[in-house]
Amino acid sequence: MAAIETAAERRDALSPDIKLGWLSLWIGDSAGRTWLDVVAEVRESSFDVLAFKGPKIQVADFRTVVAGLEAFAAGSVDEVTLASQGGSLRIALSRSEPGWMRLRTWLRWGHIEHNFSFRLWQEALDEAVTGARATLQRLESGNRGWRPRLLDLLERSGPAAPVPIPVPLPDTSDRIEDWDSGIETGDVTFRYEIDGYGWYGVDVRVGDQSGAFGGGYLTDAMGDMLRGALAMLAGGRRFEFMCHAEPGLTRVTFEQVQLRVIGGSRTSARAVYGCRVLVAWLPYISPGGRTRRTRRR
Repeated sequence: MAAIETAAERRDALSPDIKLGWLSLWIGDSAGRTWLDVVAEVRESSFDVLAFKGPKIQVADFRTVVAGLEAFAAGSVDEVTLASQGGSLRIALSRSEPGWMRLRTWLRWGHIEHNFSFRLWQEALDEAVTGARATLQRLESGNRGWRPRLLDLLERSGPAAPVPIPVPLPDTSDRIEDWDSGIETGDVTFRYEIDGYGWYGVDVRVGDQSGAFGGGYLTDAMGDMLRGALAMLAGGRRFEFMCHAEPGLTRVTFEQVQLRVIGGSRTSARAVYGCRVLVAWLPYISPGGRTRRTRRR
């Protein structure tokens, strides 16, 4: 059975990772070593359900939230906040002076925003703390690099101190020569402009090359561009999102590309990477029944 990694896959197959009253959260582990993807669902009744997919949070922020929930349950803090980097998700848990607990949730998709506020009871808080601890344990059990446990090294009853193992160095006699792809480079810039109520236009420039696309607020184009840029800066190889032009679709792709190699020995040579931006207009059926062709830049 394939591992369930994304938050959307977890929502389809599993119970919520964290449940705070009417709010349910699934935390995915598919966005790299430092990022997590989230699906948030607000269920006010058996019929009124709002599912929100796409926000990304940093692993370090999630660790802070888990510690904050534990402190909130213990009564040592009166507020805990979780927010995505792009601003599309924000959750705030607070306690008033009489002791009432209230959960506020903001879900933003482009210029469309949903706000929810409801009271929380102690049993729901205990369930949320248990789920948050289990989720953090699941994430940290994955392959996210070595994390030192200094207390185990200092305690005599703990594991023995690590013993260095000699590792033979690779042969560095062969030199790797300089290499250049010949791809023209330059800064990647985006200019986002609101073009009437409910519409936007985006100018893209990579060095001396430029392109443009636009659409409506059926998709969160600005948020997707920010999430894509952050994903590429975090080491991602590819990020793709869609824009709805009503009618028609535009697919925007950020793609890692190797620009050149700075030569040296096998241990000192290094590659330099950049980002290619692809804008493709996808075909659609016009009211007259004819199919428009795809253009690509």
